[in-house]
Formats: sequence, structure tokens, C-alpha cells
Amino acid sequence: MKGKLALLFVASFLMFGCNKLTQKNIIGTWNLTAAKVNGQEYPLAGQTWVVTFNDDQTGTSNLNGNSSNMVWSLDEDAQTITFPSWTGSSQVYQVLEKKGNTLRVEYVDNTSTTLEYTFEKE
Repeated sequence: MKGKLALLFVASFLMFGCNKLTQKNIIGTWNLTAAKVNGQEYPLAGQTWVVTFNDDQTGTSNLNGNSSNMVWSLDEDAQTITFPSWTGSSQVYQVLEKKGNTLRVEYVDNTSTTLEYTFEKE
């Protein structure tokens, strides 16, 4: 019985522990594939958002062809990513899910609008 319990624990750790966003697996280029506003699907219709996270905590955010450099941070315990908006103010994105090369994050703006974004890693 103890062996089965230990095996179940190890399997659970491998299944869920590997899907946590970390400093190592955030590095790379992520493309927006879906968006929701207050829980409703938002059609992307030609809109693009590509975010690149470099290992030195710099990167770029390219929204519809407008690119800006950024400095980002990841709180692995809280599972939050912080990087600047186009106006320069810091935005904190809560990681909802990290599964393989898919990342879902949520941001609540100053008007209490909930924005959910799904990205795929290149």
C-alpha cells in the first residue's frame, strides 16, 4: 500500500510540478492565440501579440506590429508575471495554467475588466 501511495505521489508531482511556470520555461517567444474579456471570447481578427522573454529578464512585446522593449519578472511562488504596459505602468498577470507550450494568464485592469490571454510558445 505504501508503495502504491508513493508511486501516486511521484506521478502527481511529475504531472503537475512540470506544468508550473518557471524562470527556465518562460524563456522564449509566445504568440497570442485566444483572448477573453470578462469571460467572453474576444475575436482576434487580424490582431497579433507576440511576447519574447529573454533569460536576462529583458524582452519585447509586439502588439499589432508596435514593438517595445521591456523588463519582466516572474514570481514562481505566486505564479505571477510582471511587465510594463504600453504606457509604462507595471501590469501583473496571474498564471491560470501552464501546460506544455500553452500559457493562460489573467489581468484585471483598473476598471475591474478581466482579460484572459492564451499564448502558445514557438
